[in-house]
Amino acid sequence: MSTKQNRISTKQNRSAAEQGAVPVPGGTSNVPLSSLDPTAAPPNDGGPHGNRESVQTAINVPLSPSNPAAPPDAGALRVENVTFIVDRLYQDCAPGQFVRELTANGLQWLPPEGGQVIWTIHRPMYDHEQLTKLCCIDTGIGMTGPQLVSHVAGLSKSGRTQSMEENFGVGGRISTVPANPEGVVYLSWVNGQGAMVILKHDRATGRYRLEPFVHADGSHELWGQVPPEQKPDAIDQHGTVVILLGKTKGEDTTVMPPGLHTPKRWITRYLNGRFFRFPAGADVRVHEGWRLPKGDQHNFLRKISGLEAWLNDPKNRFDSGSVPLSGATAHWWILREDADTNSGHYPTPGVVAALWQNELYDVAVAPAGNIRLQSFGVVFGMKRVVLIVEPDSTAGSLTSNTARTTLLLNSEPLPWTDWAEEFRARLPAPLRKLMEESAPKTMDPDHRKSLLDRLKGVADLFRFSRYQASRRGTVQADPDSVTSGFANPGEEVVDPPQPPEEPSVNPVTRTRKRGTGGAADYFTQRAAANAVGVQAREVKVPDLPKVYWVSTSDSSRNPDEIEDQAALYIESAHVLKINADFRVFTDMISRWQRHYAHIPGAGVIVTETVRSWFELQLIEAVLAARALKGSSPLWTSTDVESILTPRALTAVVLPRFHVDQIVGRTLGTRIMSLDRARQLAGAQAPGETPSMSGVPTNGEASAD
Repeated sequence: MSTKQNRISTKQNRSAAEQGAVPVPGGTSNVPLSSLDPTAAPPNDGGPHGNRESVQTAINVPLSPSNPAAPPDAGALRVENVTFIVDRLYQDCAPGQFVRELTANGLQWLPPEGGQVIWTIHRPMYDHEQLTKLCCIDTGIGMTGPQLVSHVAGLSKSGRTQSMEENFGVGGRISTVPANPEGVVYLSWVNGQGAMVILKHDRATGRYRLEPFVHADGSHELWGQVPPEQKPDAIDQHGTVVILLGKTKGEDTTVMPPGLHTPKRWITRYLNGRFFRFPAGADVRVHEGWRLPKGDQHNFLRKISGLEAWLNDPKNRFDSGSVPLSGATAHWWILREDADTNSGHYPTPGVVAALWQNELYDVAVAPAGNIRLQSFGVVFGMKRVVLIVEPDSTAGSLTSNTARTTLLLNSEPLPWTDWAEEFRARLPAPLRKLMEESAPKTMDPDHRKSLLDRLKGVADLFRFSRYQASRRGTVQADPDSVTSGFANPGEEVVDPPQPPEEPSVNPVTRTRKRGTGGAADYFTQRAAANAVGVQAREVKVPDLPKVYWVSTSDSSRNPDEIEDQAALYIESAHVLKINADFRVFTDMISRWQRHYAHIPGAGVIVTETVRSWFELQLIEAVLAARALKGSSPLWTSTDVESILTPRALTAVVLPRFHVDQIVGRTLGTRIMSLDRARQLAGAQAPGETPSMSGVPTNGEASAD
């Protein structure tokens, strides 16, 4: 190709300048280009291809009624520091965001009949330079050299309609360039002719710019020709390749970024967890085993289906359905018990996400997904549940943030709390059944009664009163059930003021006797004198939460759920999950089991006793915290939530001196009784060591 053919014409220069991308003939490699900073006039050697005039026309001519010839963009806002904007927006990108952006861009450029988007390594660099660089290939329509310059250098350029609801045209550059200061290379073919541009970080100026290509005559261009050996096999006449060079020449850019999962299959896992479905005709693949020789069965392109196809596969789906919500529809799936959830190809349930334009936003996977599922009423069996909420088009204005990580409804975060409340109220029967089958045994009635008996002495501290004396009460209450305090947590009951009167007090009922002075008073007073109890009114009773001891040993606790923490309180279900595997509990159980190892059957009693007293501590914390809510301006719902988090509940059980003391006394009583009963029944073997050979010093006490 001749030098003349390889240059961008003055006409093309002016066209690019009007779009914010201006080639710089005669520039040096260290001079930032105006294509990424429109306020900076480009360097110019004054040659015949100079473009200073076109830039001066676009920037310096004022727009005014007296100057009708002013260009349309005169006076338009300009970006002073594009590098800062790019770096700042990059901070909002989620880990691996560039995979979404380059995949979405590739899908947009595919022809109507479809095509391929492939993630692999750039083979020529690996074969000839032993450099491992990740690249994304699409078999779309491709771009010419000038089109590449305009598209890549223009920060907000997009090949499709740019709008709040469609493609923003910024994600590809924002998510790749800051992480690849060594360069992002674009190779593209149209009708078999290849062109390339390189967008990189200029260390001398600290700016992002297109790398100029130097010709034999010393001139510079912003795009160059692609050597034939650089074209991948997947591309015939049209297509594009984006190559990520990383932070240094030798960096392996196929390495999984921090914050993602499954190091060997992280791109597969990311794409299947980000895209719910792909457009018809689109064939998305990820290269696995590329280090192996060609022809090896493990060196192949794995097809990416998206999450929907996997969820609906009969090998995985046990049941599914939809629940209508306000402005949205919640789609739920229950997976089969034998579904392969450990392959690393798909996000591990439970997953909760929002669906928009075939993509998943606000994705929460375990353990965050477990917490969100529990707010939707799925308290057990989360590892088999996936929940996708699809906002309706009529719900309001839907868009996403610039980094495409969060979905916004009318410029606000999605109403997850409202949706969760509605879903709980309409919880499908299959999900209820799953929870019943997955939940461990809850406390039996005798154990619940025992806890209530222990708390009876301090019931008023938790506002446990079922009835409260009131002059205007409508029921007769058992005198023992009447206590002072709040009718509801945080709400003091105050009788409305009464008109002054001279009441007569009945000494039996201690209620005011009101009368009309007529003969009928004789009968009403006699009835009051013989009434059972005192006059009172019913108030709401704070109930004990449902308590479950959960463990990975019986699959009632997922490994990533409250791991190494004491408990989880789910307010919406009034459920307290206690981690039976937590070290505070297991250490004390082991300690006392060792002490009573010589007593047959003592191990079970030790476990029950230790758990019982720690359980009481946690229940007290929950009840007391709930009683605080609204009791003063300092205790709002948010404040109470902060002291009922798993970490806060863990702090509740860390002090162990007094628990250990009472456990020792309780065990002394229970195990002594057990051992004596066995001795009376002749269960003790001749020469067996007496059971009560001593109790640890800090637990020593007489039986209660």
